[in-house]
Amino acid sequence: MKRIGEMIRDFRKARGWTTIELARRAGLRDCMISMYERGATHPSLMSFIALADAFEVPMDELAGRTVTKEEQ
Repeated sequence: MKRIGEMIRDFRKARGWTTIELARRAGLRDCMISMYERGATHPSLMSFIALADAFEVPMDELAGRTVTKEEQ
């Protein structure tokens, strides 16, 4: 399983966004996005929700969790 920072970076790069663009969309500071991606710190729950909203994905998906039909 990938770390949260790696997931944030992968989602951001897949959209072609800079850290500044992601920060603007999520209402966060770009230096915090960089720290999350490097693994220097982890997003708070509120920041994680803002990031998932910015990417327009469920929090489980941003966290790298996938649920198969067998698990449901």
